[in-house]
Amino acid sequence: MGIRSCMQRKKKILMELKIKSIYTQADLGALQRICLQSQKAYRRTNNIRQIVTIAVAMLLWLLAVISVVTAVKEKEWAFAGVAGVMVILGAVFLRRGSPKALETAVWKRYPHKEKKITMTFGEADFTTHVEKTSVTMDSVVEYSSILRLCEDEARFFLFTTAQSAVIVPKRDFQNKDSIDAFRTDMKQLTGRALEHF
Repeated sequence: MGIRSCMQRKKKILMELKIKSIYTQADLGALQRICLQSQKAYRRTNNIRQIVTIAVAMLLWLLAVISVVTAVKEKEWAFAGVAGVMVILGAVFLRRGSPKALETAVWKRYPHKEKKITMTFGEADFTTHVEKTSVTMDSVVEYSSILRLCEDEARFFLFTTAQSAVIVPKRDFQNKDSIDAFRTDMKQLTGRALEHF
């Protein structure tokens, strides 16, 4: 995983940057979260979903407590089994609604697990190359066609459509200065404001 530094000559940017990366489950989960957070309807329904998920889980656990109290009081141990089921259902309900569950689902569908992705950034465009066992995939993207430029604490996202982006992990840069140079160059080359997540 290497990188050559960005070079600037007078006001013209000459990027000589090559990044080699292997996407992780966390990378794809972050992309999914950014895609979803950008949609107002999702943000609204996500807040409601979180409240409902917590409320249902708490209701199930409350019913479990009531079942245990009833079992002890009435000496009906069948209620204790119901309590166990309620506790498990509450935990499952909370787990299914978690961001980690969404991240896992996205990762399962991702076809390029463990494949090296090489991104080469030039003056007018960048190329992505995905190594595969039998076939390689190359694509060239002009900076002018970047729709959104986003950043979180661990990566950059260069959106080519509303739902897909090239992920540039910060872990593949040599140092903080090369990350700062990349950020500056991308803003200038794409003409886009950087969105922070």
